[in-house]
Amino acid sequence: MADAARIAHLQGLDAHLRTYLRGQDHVVTRAAAVFTRGELGLVRPDGPRGVFLAVGPTGTGKTELVLLAARYLFGEDRVRRFDLSEYQRTDAVERLLGADASDSGALGRAASGTSPRIWLFDEMEKAHPKVLDLFIQMLEPGHITLATGEVVS
Repeated sequence: MADAARIAHLQGLDAHLRTYLRGQDHVVTRAAAVFTRGELGLVRPDGPRGVFLAVGPTGTGKTELVLLAARYLFGEDRVRRFDLSEYQRTDAVERLLGADASDSGALGRAASGTSPRIWLFDEMEKAHPKVLDLFIQMLEPGHITLATGEVVS
């Protein structure tokens, strides 16, 4: 269970997000609730703490919402950001998961070292269709197996 200071910090997330995001009140409340439930452990223990699919026009604050929440909850440098417009070719899945047993791919490299708290997959609509299939496979269980055989959660 979270201590009183952590709970108080979590309760301030909604107000923090509203300070920086304008015109998105309908989203901020829901997003803050998902982040809070995840941090309190009120989610399936074998799944991700939360998953968002944010859609809308450019400039509405989708990416900024995630970055603001990550900084507030975990501090700087705890987001692994993937620009999926860079994964448009047919080899996109290999580039993410690795091409063979000696290659851990972009996901494996990003998972090494300090573990990220948030993985941000930006510009998802621009990715190769095989990458979208990969996300369906990855997001429900909250883990994926790399070409090396390593499982990344």
